Amino acid sequence: MILRSAGFDLITHQEHFGKDAQTISDPGVIAECRKIRRVLLTADGHLPFTYAAEIRRAKIAVILLSNNHEGPDVWAPRIVAARLDIEREVQSRAKPFAANVNKEGRVSYVMMYYRKKIKKKNFARTNHIEVHNVAPTAPR
Repeated sequence: MILRSAGFDLITHQEHFGKDAQTISDPGVIAECRKIRRVLLTADGHLPFTYAAEIRRAKIAVILLSNNHEGPDVWAPRIVAARLDIEREVQSRAKPFAANVNKEGRVSYVMMYYRKKIKKKNFARTNHIEVHNVAPTAPR
């Protein structure tokens, strides 16, 4: 799996729930993420809105993919590219929140869940962490 080979520590839905995976509801998955202290990675664009109360109650972070229809060979590299942005948000932002990973492999916005409302913060290019690797030159 691309994400594991890139160093992500993850548990898939199927691995965690096994034979019961298809019968677990989204609120059940959200509650389980709280219980095992995990970030929820999903391509369900409706989940952060439909289950806002459950996310708020569970106080979890949700990472939202911009498109589920392209398959893991397309979206997994985007998550790998957004790794530093994701880590920054998960480590420094108060939960609950949902962060969107866009097609460029960046966190493009974060939705913070407050008691009675959701506030969305868009990110400009200057908000992203960039790493530039420079190949060493041979000594002369």
